[in-house]
Amino acid sequence: MLERSGAELQRLRADMKKLQMQNWNLAQSNSLMLAELNLGRDKVSSFLQLLF
Repeated sequence: MLERSGAELQRLRADMKKLQMQNWNLAQSNSLMLAELNLGRDKVSSFLQLLF
């Protein structure tokens, strides 16, 4: 029973590390997309200022 619990705990730890890495990757992607969105907004704003 203890061996089974130990194996289960080890599996859960591995799953948690995997989820943490996925979360980190999603956060990085989100930051990049937000930076690109802000850059696009800045470009549109600058363009509109040139027109008007």
